[in-house]
Amino acid sequence: TIDKKIYNRGLALAVSIASMADSSVRDRDDKEKDHRKDDRNRDRDRDRDDKDRDREVRRRDDRGGSSDKRSRSRSRSRSRDRKHKDDRKRRRDDRHTSSSSSSSSEDEGDRKRRKQEKREKKKEKKEKKEKKKQEKKEKKDKKKQKLLEQAKQYLQANGIKSQISKDDYFTKSTEFRIWLKEDKQKFLEDMKSTDETKQYFDVFVDRWNSGSLPEKYYK
Repeated sequence: TIDKKIYNRGLALAVSIASMADSSVRDRDDKEKDHRKDDRNRDRDRDRDDKDRDREVRRRDDRGGSSDKRSRSRSRSRSRDRKHKDDRKRRRDDRHTSSSSSSSSEDEGDRKRRKQEKREKKKEKKEKKEKKKQEKKEKKDKKKQKLLEQAKQYLQANGIKSQISKDDYFTKSTEFRIWLKEDKQKFLEDMKSTDETKQYFDVFVDRWNSGSLPEKYYK
């Protein structure tokens, strides 16, 4: 009876252990299935994300291509506009250059004409001045000649010697002193040397002999 009880307990224990083992195996299998299922789900999610990213990249590339086309179109349009502006500016500059050149030619012609007129006026003024100077000289010479003739006539009428020389210094000292004072504003006593006195007397002699002295010197 005791052996039977021990046998039954052992059997029950074995069954319990087997049942626990089966349960453990089932749990492990279930976990592995869950893991595989999770892995498959993750793989599907990853594949879906990759596909979504690929589609997004393609859309961006498509938009980028259209944007590049629009950008190139705008760039070409701006280039054409810039070229037209440059052409218009070049034409304006050409017209301005032509106008400036014409204006410069006219200004150069005016400057040359004014310069020529100025030279002619200066030349005319110089000629008038020379003519006036010549007339004045001729008038002075005529007056001098007239005085000389009058002095000669006076000398001849009064029998006065018409010519003197450097040797007449003492005989004409009085007249020389008067002439020196009135004509040169000098006094004989102020002469610094004999040579200076002789130089002034030589001038006096020339004036006397030419008859250019006033009549009072010949009386």
